Amino acid sequence: MPNSLEEKGGLTVTEVDREIALALLKRLWKRELISEETYVSASSSRFFDKRHFTSDTETVNKMIEEVSTDVDN
Repeated sequence: MPNSLEEKGGLTVTEVDREIALALLKRLWKRELISEETYVSASSSRFFDKRHFTSDTETVNKMIEEVSTDVDN
C-alpha cells in the first residue's frame, strides 16, 4: 500500500506543508471555530503523520532530477 500522497498519484506534500496545515488548524481552535477535542484528534490523525510526508530536501532533489530529464530530452 502506498505511504505517500505522491505514490498514490497525488501531489508531493512536504514537511513545511504539514507545519503550515498544523498552524492553521491551531488557529481554528484558538478562534474557537473548532473544539479542543477536534484539534487534538485532527493533529494526531494519520493525515499529519510524518511518515506520509517527504522531506523538503528530497522534494527539491526530485524537482532537479525532473528538470534535468526534461532538458536532456
